[in-house]
Amino acid sequence: MAVAYWMVHAPGSLYPVNNQGDAAILFCFVFLYLVFSGPGAWSLDSRKG
Repeated sequence: MAVAYWMVHAPGSLYPVNNQGDAAILFCFVFLYLVFSGPGAWSLDSRKG
């Protein structure tokens, strides 16, 4: 999503409000959080043992 923001939205303006890049930045940080937070209590691995 960071690549999508820089390739599609950023050439017009760097401000997300001006270039409709709000969703790209939001998803970028949400996916980044999910990568580092781990699977959590609802994962299949936690139910195994």
